[in-house]
Amino acid sequence: MTSPDRDEDELFKQIVAGFGDVPEAEPSSRPTAESADPQPEEGLPGWLEPDALADDGHYVPPPPPKVPRFRVRTIAATLMVLLGLVILFAPGVVGLDNSSIYLLIGLMLAGGGAGLLISWMRDAPPDDVDDGAVV
Repeated sequence: MTSPDRDEDELFKQIVAGFGDVPEAEPSSRPTAESADPQPEEGLPGWLEPDALADDGHYVPPPPPKVPRFRVRTIAATLMVLLGLVILFAPGVVGLDNSSIYLLIGLMLAGGGAGLLISWMRDAPPDDVDDGAVV
């Protein structure tokens, strides 16, 4: 009489030995790669036809709003910041030397321009814009 462990070992050896074997072809109901490709004269299968697909409630967002135009004051404040940074870090580019008065002017220009830009920031978009769900 053989033990159950021995039967399991024999079964395992048979399974491992059969890994390299090619199984015999059995007829299956699954379509093969050749039969799954639609022919040009047939069109798409019914499950791929766009009209056959049900509407699943897909949300189509409205078009985005236009990009706002820059205001003159925004451009001027940005130029103030840039000029202040140039005077601080590369005064020779604008024909200045490294004196402390130009350091102070550069700090005032950069800080003042940044302060203006921050003070002109808006809190929220206009009320007439529908931007979908707001979290």
